[in-house]
Amino acid sequence: MKKLTLFTLLGWIFFACSSPSHDLLITNVNVIDVVTGEVLPNRTVAIDGDEITAIYNKTIKPSKGTEVVDGTDKYLIPGLWDMHVHNNWNYEDTNDLMLANGITGAREMWGNMAILRKMIEERAAGKPIIDIYSAGVLTDGAPKIWPSSAEVTDPTAAEALVRCQVRAGADFIKVYSRLDSACFFTIGKTATELGVPFSGHVPEAVPIFDALAAGMLTSEHLYGLHQLGISEQENKQLDSLFEVGNQFEAFRRELKFFNSSVMKEKLQKSDLSKHWFSPTMVTMRGFRSMQDSVFTSDPRISYLPNYMTEDWKPRRTMGSQRMMPSLALMQQLYQNDFQILTILIESKAQIIAGTDYPNPWAFPGFSMHDELEIYVQAGMTPLQAIQTATLNPAKVMNNDRIGSVEKGRLASLVLLNSNPLEDINAVRDIESVILRGKIFNRVELDDMLANAKRKAALPDVMTLLGPMAEEGKLDELLDLLETKLDSLSEHYHLASLEYGLNGMGYQSMNGEKDAESAQEIFALNTRLFPHSQNVWDSYAECFLMQGDTTNAVEYYQKALDIYPCNQVIEKRLQVLKP
Repeated sequence: MKKLTLFTLLGWIFFACSSPSHDLLITNVNVIDVVTGEVLPNRTVAIDGDEITAIYNKTIKPSKGTEVVDGTDKYLIPGLWDMHVHNNWNYEDTNDLMLANGITGAREMWGNMAILRKMIEERAAGKPIIDIYSAGVLTDGAPKIWPSSAEVTDPTAAEALVRCQVRAGADFIKVYSRLDSACFFTIGKTATELGVPFSGHVPEAVPIFDALAAGMLTSEHLYGLHQLGISEQENKQLDSLFEVGNQFEAFRRELKFFNSSVMKEKLQKSDLSKHWFSPTMVTMRGFRSMQDSVFTSDPRISYLPNYMTEDWKPRRTMGSQRMMPSLALMQQLYQNDFQILTILIESKAQIIAGTDYPNPWAFPGFSMHDELEIYVQAGMTPLQAIQTATLNPAKVMNNDRIGSVEKGRLASLVLLNSNPLEDINAVRDIESVILRGKIFNRVELDDMLANAKRKAALPDVMTLLGPMAEEGKLDELLDLLETKLDSLSEHYHLASLEYGLNGMGYQSMNGEKDAESAQEIFALNTRLFPHSQNVWDSYAECFLMQGDTTNAVEYYQKALDIYPCNQVIEKRLQVLKP
């Protein structure tokens, strides 16, 4: 009995002197409590797999194999979320920029489920792809603003589109500017019945308080708010000016009419407790500053390939240089935007941080820091600004695994060199980023940035392929892409390849009337980009142009299977199928 007691005692002594085993320890770090604003000093944060499994206020001896990060004089915050991005078409070029700037998740505002599945596959294979919360297809009214968005003009079609998007895996429904009120309210009702949020632009036909009353979860870009500071009669004057195309005079009068006191009074009388505003101030500022040399000379442009920034030029975005309003007028409009943001903050409105990249001068990753700085300039405390990219996104997405540094939360974190509660610009000074339990130190983050800059400077692959096609070297071109694509990517930027090949296919099919060559080009595109609905759609069209309905139906169906909510393809199949 005495021997047993001694054995038991020795066991307890051993247990008390040993430390639990963990995959990763961040030691002696200052943890920022983003709920209270308290700094918790000298903590050791333990991570196992992708989860924070313990936060100790004592020294923990690491086990063999435990990775240890010294957090002395550092500050740990949750990973930041950019709550308004357009990431689908460019994530290969922007993901590392996001991660290197402490962005560990993003809300995709124009979803593509096939690309999202591809990202999930790459993430499962070990690539450091940030987390994505995604809308379905952008849902607009008639005439739709963007050719590839969905267009609904009656409530029955609106309801069907919502149901289709939810079945396809959309996390929420993105509504847009030209929806009529009947379709908007039907979308809201259907989404609510199915248990998914609806967010986006407050439509031109729907007053903002009506949108909020319908259950719209988030609204973007301050849309609908300007009208709150303008009388009904004055709003009618502005509508008349916009209808006849006199937008510059409308802008001037809008500035003249706007009454901040009227807007503030209306907001303070309203229940804003179930709604979130996503101001996207960096994009609002960017559109208002397209002629400003402070922005056009921003060195961060060197991280972005030309295809992302070409549309930032005024001549492309506004139609021509002459169509741009004066810089002075645009800056006044931005000051009005800024004033509205200050009113939202004073009214205790709920705000989430989003950048709306890649719109003009919204740089993936970098501009989230700019957005938070603007919020502080407009009246937020640094803590409140941090909450717009951490705690608040968790609430909007109803995700209790993110948003704070706590036991049981996802181990997506940012280690900073100084205290962001004292100066919000501390979020720019990043020592390390942890993404789902994997740490990337400063050297690795710098390598990501350097590689992004190197890749952005590469020439467009079409500068090589275009002349080859013009010289009739189609066989050589196809063989090069089929067999040497990896080596080609070291010397050329491949972002335009899918659409460049499609353009070649249509040139062969429509311009040169060479259906056989067109078919070869489209077929190669389906092998290179099997996740793309667009390439299968083009391949099907090639067969249809040749009168081959059987193959056309097969490949249109293949395209629709990738994302079943494409109204255009659906209608084609209805016509073609017996």
